[in-house]
Order: sequence, then C-alpha cells, then structure tokens
Amino acid sequence: TSPWEQCLAVTKSIKKKADKSKRRARVSVLCVTGFSAAIPVFIGLGATWLTAKAIPSILAAASAMVAAWIQLERPHERWKLYRRYHRVLEAEQLDFQFRSGRYENADNANRLLAKRLGDIQLLLHDEWEALIPLSSDVAARSTRTIHE
Repeated sequence: TSPWEQCLAVTKSIKKKADKSKRRARVSVLCVTGFSAAIPVFIGLGATWLTAKAIPSILAAASAMVAAWIQLERPHERWKLYRRYHRVLEAEQLDFQFRSGRYENADNANRLLAKRLGDIQLLLHDEWEALIPLSSDVAARSTRTIHE
C-alpha cells in the first residue's frame, strides 16, 4: 500500500478507537451517576427488605465497581488521546494532499509522509502506554479494597 493509503487506514483506526473510548467514558459516568442517584430513591421508597437494603447495596457495589474501572482504564484520557492524534493525522493528510507545510517543497512527499506516519504512531504508542495500569497499581487497589 502507498503511504497515503496507510495514513488513511491508520486515521480510520484511531478514529474508531476514539469513538469507542468516548462511548465507554460516557456510559461509565452515566452508570455511576444513575446507580448512585437510585440508591436514596430505593431506600426512601423501600417498604421491604429487598427494596430498602438489598437493591441499594447492589447499586452501591455496582457504582463502586464502575468507578474503580474508570480509574484503571481511564476511558476519558484515552478518548482525548485518540481524538488528538486523529486530528493530527487529518491535518497531516491535508498538508500532504495540498502540498502545504512540510510537504510544500518536498522532493519525495510519499517518503516524508511515511516517515511522519511512523513518527506519529510511535508518539501515540508512547502516550498510550503511559495510560496502561501497572500490575502494582491493580494489586494496590485490590489490596486496599479487601482491607478497607
């Protein structure tokens, strides 16, 4: 494939990841908010053990689990990261397509695009890698939850 086609494919892939992270971020926040808001409603309306205690307890546990997942996975930060690189690649495509910016006087624009695409992908990977939870972080959170 040509550097142009590869750039289009990478841009499409990054856009998909940004969209997925956006959905995950929004759904997770809605879950925490909805679960938390429903707890006092069930307690207030609860005439039975199930509605006054069991359901609020389950909602509180679910809310805590989703909140912990948000802290570990950091979907908002991933969304921001992928969307930024999506826009960077779109700008790069425009410069290449209209031979502006660094491509204006480039003897071999295809080779330059290939180099830029590789550099951008490495930068994205380095930033993405920083968002991955370390095993020690996961263990520390698990231990804290067990002992608290």
